[in-house]
Amino acid sequence: MTLEKFIEKNGERKAAVALIDNAIRKLTGMFTSADLADTTTFMNGIDTVEEFLKDDDFNEAREQATATAEEMLEEEGFPCECL
Repeated sequence: MTLEKFIEKNGERKAAVALIDNAIRKLTGMFTSADLADTTTFMNGIDTVEEFLKDDDFNEAREQATATAEEMLEEEGFPCECL
């Protein structure tokens, strides 16, 4: 399913969470946001990614999702070579 169709079906907020989850999964090989602590970093990241999606700036949304995922993993103490 394309990002545009996912947004049509689920909305920007769920799409933002999905993008962050995908970035976490790519970096760790198995985890998602559900496996990590709910932090301000995560909440702010969702808000920021959601805004980029609302503006149809999908590339920036993906970049911000990756940056959020990296910061969340750093906060959880994942080794730097993972990131």
